[in-house]
Parts: sequence; C-alpha cells; structure tokens
Amino acid sequence: MINFEYLHSFVVFSKCMNLTHAARELNITQPALHAQLQRLAQEVGVALYTRQGRRLTLTSEGERLILFGRSLECQIDELMDDLHHRSSKHPVTFVSGEGAYRYLLGPAIRSFKHSDMAPLRLLTSKGEQIEHLVRLGQAQLG
Repeated sequence: MINFEYLHSFVVFSKCMNLTHAARELNITQPALHAQLQRLAQEVGVALYTRQGRRLTLTSEGERLILFGRSLECQIDELMDDLHHRSSKHPVTFVSGEGAYRYLLGPAIRSFKHSDMAPLRLLTSKGEQIEHLVRLGQAQLG
C-alpha cells in the first residue's frame, strides 16, 4: 500500500528536484523528507530518483509514480470540489519556447484567456525540456 503523505511529498519534490526546497515547501526538515522518499521507494520496490554528482534525476519508474501522484491529487481535488458543490476550474498549463509565444501563439492565448473555460498558466522552456515537462504532468500542453 502506498502512503499518500509520502506520495504527496514526492510530487512536491519532483517540482524542483531539490530536497531542501521541497522540504521547505512541505514545512518539514530535509532529513525527514529524505526518509519519506526512501520509505516510499521501499513501499513500491523501485528507485525513484538517482544522484548524478549534485544533480538528482527521476528514474523512469519515478516519472510514472509522479504521473500517478499528480493524477490522484487532481482527482481528490475534483472530488472535494464536487462534495462541497464548488466549481472546479483547475488551471491548464501550457509550455512553449519564447519565440512561439511571441510570434505564433499570442492570438490563441488571448482568446483562451478571455473564454471562461479555465485559468491558463504559461511556462517557458526549450526543446526536449518541453516534452519532459509534459511527460511529468507539469504541463498539459506543449
């Protein structure tokens, strides 16, 4: 069985891939976060991230668990909104390069923002990083 607190901590960690920053956001100590991530890895039976020098990188299994964790958190948010009769308009996150925003996407972005569909969150990135952000669920469109 997966501990949901550990899973949430892993989702927060995946946003910045930095134990100190994630621990600060979770209001716990860095050693406590590290212990939670180790326990989560033991629960699922696979390594979730690797260290390459000072850099931490998710394993392919870690990426799959992040997608599951984010999806589960969205489902819980939607359920709570439904139970409390609130409309749930989760933001749509779009990632693209600066040039595409500047020269291609302006009219479409303005049109979407003026619609009443959902809030729009824009991220700027380059090339393969765009695919990586979409694969990890940090953006819905790229």
